[in-house]
Amino acid sequence: MIRAAALAALLILPAGTAGAQFNSPRRLSEREQRLAIEALLREPGAALSEDPSCKADLNQPGAMSVAQGLAVALVRATTDGEALNVVADCFVRKGYPMAAGQEYCRLAFTPASKPRSSGYGLVFRMDWNAMRVMPGSVECY
Repeated sequence: MIRAAALAALLILPAGTAGAQFNSPRRLSEREQRLAIEALLREPGAALSEDPSCKADLNQPGAMSVAQGLAVALVRATTDGEALNVVADCFVRKGYPMAAGQEYCRLAFTPASKPRSSGYGLVFRMDWNAMRVMPGSVECY
């Protein structure tokens, strides 16, 4: 839970302030966007990380799936009543060990009026060499 809260806080901060924590998000090419989203959705039944940030009821037993986490974001996007952009980008979190070719990525809904906003959605660790999402790394933010 601390990891997700810290990530959400980092994404909300302006890039200059958070520069010591992670590199500014990297714009993905259309091909990279497609590959990252396809990798994320390849196993829709896979469990989210143990972070409970998607759960409305923290007493609900068991982990939520990637599909359920995405559904939470979609429902919120539908009911928020504001224009949104769908964003897929990646970044390197300094101080978090990753293998070569890995980045943290997000599939996010961001307010159209605030394009640099963190929004909400799913964050995951993408292994570009293996073209897959690292198991257990997907969480809501």
